[in-house]
Amino acid sequence: MRFLPVFRAVAFSAALLGWSAGCVVASTPSAQTADRLRRPATPASPILVVAHRGCWHAAAENSVSAIEACVALGVDVVELDVRRTADGGLVLMHDSTVDRMTNGHGRVEDMTLAQITTLRLKSRKGGVDAALLDERVPTFEAAMRAAKGRILVNLDAKADVYDDAFAVLERTGTIGQVIMKRRVAPDSPSLASQAPFNRVLAMPIVDQTAGSASALVAHQIDDGVPAMEAIFTDMGFLDDLRRILSPRGIRIWVNTLQPVHAAGLTDAKAVTDPEAVWGVLIDRGASLVQTDEPEALLRYLDETGRRARAVSEN
Repeated sequence: MRFLPVFRAVAFSAALLGWSAGCVVASTPSAQTADRLRRPATPASPILVVAHRGCWHAAAENSVSAIEACVALGVDVVELDVRRTADGGLVLMHDSTVDRMTNGHGRVEDMTLAQITTLRLKSRKGGVDAALLDERVPTFEAAMRAAKGRILVNLDAKADVYDDAFAVLERTGTIGQVIMKRRVAPDSPSLASQAPFNRVLAMPIVDQTAGSASALVAHQIDDGVPAMEAIFTDMGFLDDLRRILSPRGIRIWVNTLQPVHAAGLTDAKAVTDPEAVWGVLIDRGASLVQTDEPEALLRYLDETGRRARAVSEN
């Protein structure tokens, strides 16, 4: 059984039981998901669905509407991209420029918060031909207020915004419902022991191009991390991770977004043959799946019982 260090166990318990003003009450959906993620994983642990940039098919990516759509669908985690403006504000935007997703032009880091938040978002994934919406670019704070108590948030920082983001979590009372992640190398110190990662759900990103599975996780497995995000080009890396992490109750997060993320297994194939993509990854140990097709993944999990079905013992 995996035991959390005392400090992190107390911190997470406080967050999930609402012992401080900066935390989410335990009965809320986001706290329940955080609790499932925090507990040592077993082969019978439920599969958690992560919506990449929100549920944007009927909205705009990285928008409050995309968060609302995920809540309505019953998605477990919404991934949001956060950047810093010229005057230190935090906004949701994946690209370094606002061009693809708004009616404006320019780099996020060169624009003020006031300038960016007046821009209108484009529908879905944006682009030249995308419809212009009435919705504006949201601040990270607005996004967290929309998500508060309703859905877990994965912060994908597009710059070193972690401390500023944590200040927003304190201000909005959402510390207990955010996953913060960062890439690690074989010689990286424990992510979960560093501020502000030691106050939230910390998730190291382990990329096969940076080293072997054993080398990448060596300094990350003893400080109570609930999950590790895996990026790999062959399934052997995933198998190695499973052998190391499964006995410790640490979940594996995979992405089916692009071929480079999960040995060529992508959403494009999963929508027509989910068993060959999502099924294979789950059978090989994945229990968090980030996708651009959350509705299809939820449907597959419900139809097959994999939302709570035991991972096969291979």
